[in-house]
Amino acid sequence: MENLLLLISQFNENSEINITPTTELIDSGIVDSMNIAELLAYIEGATGQAVEVSDLDLADLATPQTIAAKFLSEGTLG
Repeated sequence: MENLLLLISQFNENSEINITPTTELIDSGIVDSMNIAELLAYIEGATGQAVEVSDLDLADLATPQTIAAKFLSEGTLG
C-alpha cells in the first residue's frame, strides 16, 4: 500500500491533503483523467496483468483502499 500511496501523493497538487487508504481520489480531484493512465500502469505493473479499460468502473478507483481491494493482492501492495 505504501508504494500506491506514494504514487498518488505525487498526483496531489494540494499538499494540505494527506493521502490515506480512505482518501477520495476522484471526487477530490487528486486523480483526474491525466493521471488515471499512470495509475493503471502502476496497477498493471504490480499485478502483471492488463486492466481492461472497457471493464473499468471508476468506483474501483475511488480510494487507495478500493484500488487495493479490486486489483492488488497483499503480495503486490508494495
